[in-house]
Amino acid sequence: MVDPGVFLGIGDEDDAFPSIPLVSTFRTDAGSCLVAYWLPWHPQEIVSDAEINLTLSHMQFKNPVLVNLINGSVSQLKMDRLDQDNILFSKIPLADYPYIIVEKDQINLDR
Repeated sequence: MVDPGVFLGIGDEDDAFPSIPLVSTFRTDAGSCLVAYWLPWHPQEIVSDAEINLTLSHMQFKNPVLVNLINGSVSQLKMDRLDQDNILFSKIPLADYPYIIVEKDQINLDR
């Protein structure tokens, strides 16, 4: 992550640890990547439209999409290659539930 920022309302007196976004990465047997990320805290009470910059190492994507697990929306993602091993997703949404980054061809878009 690039400068995850400070979430107001989280202090020494608050029981909100951890207060930084969590990231879980997965790789299928076929080599496709999947990333889940979320903030294990309730930012909606204080922050609206939270965004982060997410840097991932040793993950390969050709046509990444962002899946919102609450409403089922799928959005194309812009990815910047920082170097041979690192990629950056800039200004992607953050919530207290997981968003998924996955290859577009790995999901069924028929509705």
